[in-house]
Amino acid sequence: MSATCEENEQLVGLKELIRVCSTLKHLLKRSFGPCSTYTLITTSSGRSLITADGYLILSSLNYNHPVDKLIIQGALRHHKGVGDGIKTFILILGELVNIISTSGCSMVALARQCTMYRSVDIQRRLLDEILSHCSRINLHKDKLTEIFKTSLTGKYNSCISELLSDLLSQFIIDSSSSSSSTPAAAAAAAADHLNYPVIEFIIEYFDNLTAVSIDSDISISRVNPGLFIPGNKLTQFPSLLATDIKFIIVDECDKNETATIEINNESDIVESLLWRQSAADRWFKRIKDLGVDLILITSSLTQSQRSQYRRYEISVLESIDVDDLRLLQRLIRVLPVTSFTELISDDLNIGVIDSVKPMNHGLYFIFNNSFNIEENKCNYSVHSLSICAPDHCQYKTICNSLRNCLKYLKTFKLPEYLISNTDPPPSGACSTTNYRATTTALPPGGVFEYLISRSLRKLSRLPSDVSLLCRMLSDAVLIVPQIICENSYNNSSFIKLSQQINEYLDVDCVKMINCRTGNLNDVSENDFTESVYGKLLLLQNLVELLREIILIDSIVPVKQIQNQHDESEDD
Repeated sequence: MSATCEENEQLVGLKELIRVCSTLKHLLKRSFGPCSTYTLITTSSGRSLITADGYLILSSLNYNHPVDKLIIQGALRHHKGVGDGIKTFILILGELVNIISTSGCSMVALARQCTMYRSVDIQRRLLDEILSHCSRINLHKDKLTEIFKTSLTGKYNSCISELLSDLLSQFIIDSSSSSSSTPAAAAAAAADHLNYPVIEFIIEYFDNLTAVSIDSDISISRVNPGLFIPGNKLTQFPSLLATDIKFIIVDECDKNETATIEINNESDIVESLLWRQSAADRWFKRIKDLGVDLILITSSLTQSQRSQYRRYEISVLESIDVDDLRLLQRLIRVLPVTSFTELISDDLNIGVIDSVKPMNHGLYFIFNNSFNIEENKCNYSVHSLSICAPDHCQYKTICNSLRNCLKYLKTFKLPEYLISNTDPPPSGACSTTNYRATTTALPPGGVFEYLISRSLRKLSRLPSDVSLLCRMLSDAVLIVPQIICENSYNNSSFIKLSQQINEYLDVDCVKMINCRTGNLNDVSENDFTESVYGKLLLLQNLVELLREIILIDSIVPVKQIQNQHDESEDD
């Protein structure tokens, strides 16, 4: 064994690394792309799972080796930030590890190059190389539907993917509709069909803006105007049939005034009960004088309290989730009442709802005072997404998929540091906070991988601190179009297709691989549905994970843990 190989074996368990990557690659390979097949796995809890979702597969695995943990958590971390690409991440990493194992390169030198990858700003240099092949896209409803369909294909069948894509794009367009106060703001909002701060808002409150309806027919899922408040503990409905409903929010408030009564005999007990009833009467009288029709309360009521509210003809929706109340406060700007003193104050906040629509599992609050984005001084409509699913588990799975689609959508905006001379964000940050930059995309089907492979190969020939890493990455990324060819119906020859694609690229012509047939197709405007920045982030996160893996022995002695694990199994 050479000195370099001995050094590699001492630094990290390379065989263990190859074993883990090969296992994960084999597990995800057949479920990759539009022609994917479902994978049957048994989770650590003993539950059987049939899915093609890479996130569900990896998050369900049971692992105990530190290398397993680093790789899986690194892939899940990338997926959490970007919302997509977890299979591509594992496949490229597996191929990269195979290339490293056969190259005989020094792992110390490779770790150093992984550290330099970010400092020499490879992302910007790669973008400069491929930007001429990218397209600036307008994110209207049809384009959003195509992007979401590309992301959901493989996780669901074609009918459900198309249905959910159309539903989510409609949800975004309806929520992005602006009631601007000035013509200039209205024109700015109309110039782009999509406002990215609205996407941030929806992602932040996605759980509060979605409602579940248990039904086997997913196709009756819909977008509803207003904010959905779950819960069916409503004292009465009649007063809610009107419009312009006044309401207050009560947060764990005791409607009794504070008093200290010394009890020495039976008459003192009667006096305290009369005081309590008098305080309650003053509470309800104050509410009636204010003209309040509805009270939202975070606590649950006793049967006696419900009867009192019914007697005074005041509707109460109890046990409201704190997060739902916080969102409602932001939308309607109503502060909660926490004491009787606040209730009698002249500065009491009373909210007004246009109307309330009772549903099986809660209420839809419909109002005009929608949420505001300070950046452009526009008010945006509030809508809720009602998802019909056979059970709550499938509902949560669908919600997670749609939330990930929104995260992936954010990556279509190139951040300012990539198209200017500003410094990149700190290591590990997935910055998509600049919304004035260009919306860029490439076609799927291996186009990005071939372009980036040629760019990395070109960079590897230049005197650079990362030339070795660039050369390895240029070969590793081609595993993506290779598996697309293998999984296509025709099982096309990858070598032959690669030769044809490179010949077209030599004359500055881009062709895409049809993921179903494996044939080469011309690229049309509708085919630009893959995020450029999302792919660049994938490479960056992959390199950072590789560095962590190589240097794992500086944190945890891998061989020592493996030996302890083997000894415990022998015992």
